[in-house]
Amino acid sequence: MKQLKLTLLTSMLFFFVACEKSAKDVYLTHIDIAVLNQQGQNLIGAASTYNESNIKIYQIINGQPQLYNEPNLDADKGFSIINVETGNEKIRVFANYMIRQPKSEILIKFGNTQVDTINCEFSINEGSAFLEKVWYNGVLKSREFTIIK
Repeated sequence: MKQLKLTLLTSMLFFFVACEKSAKDVYLTHIDIAVLNQQGQNLIGAASTYNESNIKIYQIINGQPQLYNEPNLDADKGFSIINVETGNEKIRVFANYMIRQPKSEILIKFGNTQVDTINCEFSINEGSAFLEKVWYNGVLKSREFTIIK
């Protein structure tokens, strides 16, 4: 019985140590944006003004805008539409970052509107990246905000 308790205790200890180690790998690098019109109506979603077919994300790489296209990813266009609840969908933009470059710039185009700029600043350490600051068209925002189009 004593051996069983010791084995169980040792197994639990290894489990918690393994969980604690993997919990250090945190990648919180997305921005959630609600897009409304002047009347407060949501403009994001399948039947709405802006959807996956007419939103474009460009990453600035070496000073040049490049259309985000990663066909092997779930969010292959650099964003996804998230359902907070029906009628309140948002766009989740995935900010790019590099270990040696803690700042990035993204251009986002909704349909035929002007191009907007998102600037990001990250804290990056041992396997973790956290989006610290977000500017939308030069205005400091939180990681979740609303814009009017």
